[in-house]
Amino acid sequence: MKKIKHLLFIGFLLIPFLGRAQNDLKNTWTVPATYSMGDKVDWYFEFNLPASATSFSDGENLYLWAWNPSEPDAGNWGNSSAFAGLTYVGNMVWKMEIDPKQYFNMTTPELNAQAEKNYWLLLKNQTGSKQTDAIGVPFAAEVLPLTFTKFMASTSKKDDVVTLRWETASEINSSHFNILHSADGLAWTTVGEIKCKNQAHNTYTFEHFQPITANNYYKLQQVDGDGSFTYSEIRTVNFSLVDPVVKVYPNPVKETLKVYLPHQLIGKNYAIYNITGAKVNQGLIDNTYQTVEFGAFTKGMYFLKIDGEIPIKIVKY
Repeated sequence: MKKIKHLLFIGFLLIPFLGRAQNDLKNTWTVPATYSMGDKVDWYFEFNLPASATSFSDGENLYLWAWNPSEPDAGNWGNSSAFAGLTYVGNMVWKMEIDPKQYFNMTTPELNAQAEKNYWLLLKNQTGSKQTDAIGVPFAAEVLPLTFTKFMASTSKKDDVVTLRWETASEINSSHFNILHSADGLAWTTVGEIKCKNQAHNTYTFEHFQPITANNYYKLQQVDGDGSFTYSEIRTVNFSLVDPVVKVYPNPVKETLKVYLPHQLIGKNYAIYNITGAKVNQGLIDNTYQTVEFGAFTKGMYFLKIDGEIPIKIVKY
């Protein structure tokens, strides 16, 4: 089995940086999705089109600024150095090819010794008059137990389902896959689990019966027998139903009910009623994805009622 030591897993967390100009960071990813500490990697940052004077303009020169680890260009906030500059790719996408050890002048053990286990950084223009929110880039030293050779996602509007198919090689002492789903590419929920076959070449299929009527993000978490894990690349599927409907998951529910809604219901009120007709929860729909906490409710039957819509039966267990 081929193993890659000191594997770096990149996922981006957006934290509001209050009191400063904000930019609409739309999406982030890396190529490759996983890489060793000593390898160069491309970090990609995609922005929405400029919406205000504080937004980055198309093709503007952007620069990296980090504080954990310390920024090598520290002291030059108002005039960033060329080595911290990103490359403009086009269509509001910038990238930076970076070797973390070389850029931060740190060894692998020194990087892993960072208490927060995150790179904390932001993007800015050269003078610092415009900048993004803070971006957290987690990292961890791991070992790859297998190789993903293929990962695909496809839709079937007729059957209201997203089908995931993937292939692996060199499975040794592998335990299982967790199938992860996200509505925004940032917050992830496990929607399924499949046991590993531990053969030389393996093929897997998983069907997700609760896609939302927008972009659906999927990735695989492969868990090894000793509890270590790694992630696949992310796949995106836009599932636009002909007749959008309200979807709830899971049902029956124990703790948190996830509610997926068409855009036309944003701004409407919702309420939860118990079997006696008493209202036990209410709120305003402000997004196409909502959550309702059922943990404090007693077991039994409830109804989700949205203004102008047919009530949906919910079972609490």
